[in-house]
Amino acid sequence: MADLLDDHPDLDPCLVWPDLMKAYYRRLKGDTEVRVKFSTQAGHTEEVEFGDVNPDKILAQAERLKAACARKSGKRIRYAITGRFRPRSY
Repeated sequence: MADLLDDHPDLDPCLVWPDLMKAYYRRLKGDTEVRVKFSTQAGHTEEVEFGDVNPDKILAQAERLKAACARKSGKRIRYAITGRFRPRSY
């Protein structure tokens, strides 16, 4: 599955990833065809249809968009482990 941000650069990932999560849950529920409508930053409406797609691919796309939203908003998504908090192994 191609990345939606590559195909549509004017998409706001913070608005799209919740809709993809809804599509993921509908697909898990057993719906065979799932359509998702969302608005772009330019004011256009886009529609994506997921036919017979593995739900894991929809989830992976939603996670990529969620990470892009976190980067865009400046939220820290990765944390380093410091040495003083590592447990000692005996």
